[in-house]
Amino acid sequence: MNFTTGIVTKGPEYSIYAGTLAKLHPNGTSMYGPSDIEKYDIKAGTVTKLYDSPYHGDYEMCGNLWFSEDGRRIFTACGNVFRASDIQSQDMTYNGSLTGLPRVQNVMHSALINKVAAIPAYRQYVTKEDVDTEVYLYDYEFLMPSDILKLPYFVVGDKGYAGHGRFVFFNNAADTLTVLLKADSNSGMLNDQALFNITLAK
Repeated sequence: MNFTTGIVTKGPEYSIYAGTLAKLHPNGTSMYGPSDIEKYDIKAGTVTKLYDSPYHGDYEMCGNLWFSEDGRRIFTACGNVFRASDIQSQDMTYNGSLTGLPRVQNVMHSALINKVAAIPAYRQYVTKEDVDTEVYLYDYEFLMPSDILKLPYFVVGDKGYAGHGRFVFFNNAADTLTVLLKADSNSGMLNDQALFNITLAK
């Protein structure tokens, strides 16, 4: 759609997985969609489906995805990590996993300090319900865990309610993490969201 004119131009019609949430790659010319990851070309303005991953059930890719700042990696909501490349034989190939995270709520990478920050996601019957009250830090090169940061409580009167992480961001200097928190539903708070800054050790 041209937002200036309102004119809609249809591209070729392709069948995509229901619920696919395609995201723009840092190169600005392609998009990837999760589930069985697919790649789309958008250089011409309309979307053209290129191909999907070489795996079909070998590695979980569920729900959502995020890119590393350098555009070389794809992080998935299942914790598995894949390469992103302009070379099809290397594109969407398995590249490791975020240890200890079977489900991921949000991921952010900082190329400046070579760190990845990830908020775990609750998975019914598999993970503890308050798993998203922490932020995991990983070294980018080998995806090795380096730290676990606890998120604060919301205090109402004399009671504390867990703050559940929803989104995490590095600042430009990569010396601070900002986390968007949502108070536990049991709090009954009207204003139940907050931003929390974590200063990172050098």
